[in-house]
Amino acid sequence: MSVLSGIPRVAPAVSSRIRGWVIEAWPAPAPQLVTVSQLRCKKAECPTLETVVVVAPRPGTAHNLRFHLPAGDVTERQLRDAIDTLHKDTP
Repeated sequence: MSVLSGIPRVAPAVSSRIRGWVIEAWPAPAPQLVTVSQLRCKKAECPTLETVVVVAPRPGTAHNLRFHLPAGDVTERQLRDAIDTLHKDTP
């Protein structure tokens, strides 16, 4: 595990798994960019680490999906629910 500024980096296998779920769940066309990172959460209601998945379906457009848990604990169901909610709230 690599650490940057005291924050463990997302393991490559975990990042690949999450990116794969995004690509499978995202409505066509597939996003051009998907990144997965862990950040130190500063809100009292969340644990030390949160996971941020940035999805760019096309140039100039990006969506942040936030999960108040480490990347390794994010489930496919949570990710699909976040994508479904995003698409319901976005015209």
